[in-house]
Amino acid sequence: GRRCLYPACKTAACGVTDFCILHGGGKRCKAQGCGSAARGSTCYCKAHGGGKRCEFENCTKSARGGTKLCVAHGGGKRCQMLGCTKSSEGGADGLCIAHGGGRRCQVPGCKTSARGDSGFCIIHGGGRRCQFQACTKSARSISGFCIAHGGGRWRQCQNEQCPIPTPHSTQFCQHVGQAGEADLFSMMVSGDVNFSRIDLSGNKRCQNPGCAKAAQGGTGRCIGHGGG
Repeated sequence: GRRCLYPACKTAACGVTDFCILHGGGKRCKAQGCGSAARGSTCYCKAHGGGKRCEFENCTKSARGGTKLCVAHGGGKRCQMLGCTKSSEGGADGLCIAHGGGRRCQVPGCKTSARGDSGFCIIHGGGRRCQFQACTKSARSISGFCIAHGGGRWRQCQNEQCPIPTPHSTQFCQHVGQAGEADLFSMMVSGDVNFSRIDLSGNKRCQNPGCAKAAQGGTGRCIGHGGG
């Protein structure tokens, strides 16, 4: 059959085009601004709803491999380590990240999983970094900030214009109203508002220099520094 015309590529050309899917051949997703390949008989890529969907109740994620489920619900290849049910990261070993699958950190002697496109683990600078001014720590969850600056296991504030995360037990962050909602994110990044001294669950941070633990009661200090 016809081969992809991209230099050094030996993959089959897709459809009536002269290139394989990876190099732009075949149908493209019709979502505005998206150049990914359309999947299956649909006109959209996986990210925009194309291809097979997970058959788990109320799940809209893409089904993986020859299964009818997404990765979260057991679809796709599983880790080959005995007793492990996590998703395989591919490769010849067929293991999950925890058991050594996937890309490893490029720092000599480090066997930790590489994060993102960096080629390094979190400790060695891989993955997303905190967006707080001059902070180089790892960003946690979807917040874009490290734990000390409010990141972690939060969900977004339900105010549509507010980007600051809030604990799962509440719907809104405590900072809406301190400034115009549209300015909160830039203030958080620039350091104009010291969010590191505030626990987004509503508790103040310890006032001892360099401590980011939660203050106890009305003392202004954590338990380790005499609070409570």
